[in-house]
Amino acid sequence: MNKIFCIAREGDWENLVHELKQEGSDNPDLESLLSPKDSVNRENILHQVCYNSSVTAIFIETVLDIGGPQLAAEQNDLGQTPLHIYLTCTHGGASVPVCRALVTAKPETVRIKDNEYLRAIDVLCQKIIMKEERERYQPEEKQSLEGLWANARIIVEAFRPAVFRQHSQPMVHACLEIGEDCPFALWERALQQFPDDIFEPGENGNLPLHMAASISPPDELEVDLLNEILNLFPKAASIRNFEFV
Repeated sequence: MNKIFCIAREGDWENLVHELKQEGSDNPDLESLLSPKDSVNRENILHQVCYNSSVTAIFIETVLDIGGPQLAAEQNDLGQTPLHIYLTCTHGGASVPVCRALVTAKPETVRIKDNEYLRAIDVLCQKIIMKEERERYQPEEKQSLEGLWANARIIVEAFRPAVFRQHSQPMVHACLEIGEDCPFALWERALQQFPDDIFEPGENGNLPLHMAASISPPDELEVDLLNEILNLFPKAASIRNFEFV
């Protein structure tokens, strides 16, 4: 393991930034230093630092500035991107700025599946489910659960076409907008976590009911979703969007 990787594993961020800047972006050997082909599990420098929950967004951005945004999309032998690892290894709740830095560098990273066919959004959905269970018995878990939902918004937004990302949608609307890219369990939990969203018109005046009804052909789970929205807000069926539909 090279010197830079050793420092990364130790979590000595200040020293690591110093070493990276000393190497310089014009170093012809920089790629082999940051993404060596013979590293354990074929991991790059971002994979290494994302195992450490204390990593900061400023450090992530520094590495990306020096090594290039492609580091955020590289996969190790398990098919995991740095984002997969960060969401998996941060037991107390992933930092929102770190998640944003990783996603912003390469938004298409959110679509990458690991060797178990899990995307970052699937990993995050599993963590939200586990945190909800813990919160029932440990109310102090609520803060980290809120952080996970903030990260979910970042990842869901990255699935939306770039032209639409300038205008943020309510969470429930955003989950519905990306359709099958959103795990059904995340749709359900978004409804529970943000119940007021079902009353809010999104783009074109569409309520969540409009969006859920536009899924064609609806499967059994989507019919359940429609029924759940109607149970929460029966009057939604009589409200028209900006196109009078």
